Amino acid sequence: METKEKIEAGLKELKRQFGDWTYDIPLPHDIWTRGKLNIPHTRLKRIIQTVEDLCTSPLCKCRILDLGCLDGMFSIEFALHGAETVGIEIREANIKKAIFCKEILQLQNLTFRQDDVRKISIESLGKFDAIICSGILYHLPAEDVFRLLRVMHQMTTRLLVIDTHIAL
Repeated sequence: METKEKIEAGLKELKRQFGDWTYDIPLPHDIWTRGKLNIPHTRLKRIIQTVEDLCTSPLCKCRILDLGCLDGMFSIEFALHGAETVGIEIREANIKKAIFCKEILQLQNLTFRQDDVRKISIESLGKFDAIICSGILYHLPAEDVFRLLRVMHQMTTRLLVIDTHIAL
């Protein structure tokens, strides 16, 4: 395990280079990526519970895809529950922060890939027990939304969780 000083120095450097984290992710030595804001992660808990309830296997036997994973909070939590998890994020800054947390937490069952969610395919990533698509669809043009929905349908064997904003 890394020392408290090394983790804090890494956080400080990443924040200097790439800005603050989106989420407050717990790390060893009671260090949090945003300083322990004590904001409950109700969305995270709700999505984890939904996948646990609706997948036919325990999380430790599931394969999870987290699209638009930002700095990795959902991906990290699924990996901490034992799931083989892949997080896809287009922004380099978010991927660097997510990989830092993954390495600090020593999560061998977690992979982060910098890529555009519109480029995912069953050929490149395989199939998943559950796909989390949170906060993405409203950023995409309509034709890309429908293509992504078709691809996600092909890639999931059990559950697709879509969490998005809707507007006229």
